[in-house]
Amino acid sequence: MVLLFGGRFAEAICAANDYEQSVGRVFAAIRRIIEGSPLLRVEAKITADKVTIRGAVVTAIPSNYASAAGSNHVIAVFSSLIAPLFLHLQYDLDHPPDGFRP
Repeated sequence: MVLLFGGRFAEAICAANDYEQSVGRVFAAIRRIIEGSPLLRVEAKITADKVTIRGAVVTAIPSNYASAAGSNHVIAVFSSLIAPLFLHLQYDLDHPPDGFRP
């Protein structure tokens, strides 16, 4: 997808709740696909959290990663991002506005 739609210097992001989850799920699947393909395996450079193929880069990041804001990604893959919504809801329930009566 990244090379097909993004061209030679495309970027893709794999985000999840935290870094370990982003590397351990979606990014791990991408690595397995590349390692299982003879054509991609020859072209790819794979590190712990980054895959580079002909200048296109796929990077695994946590969902709150600040420096991803200026990236030129053509695709972003999100895995299990529902937990922050529940944390925010729990905070709102624990800290109601002044004068609020249930």
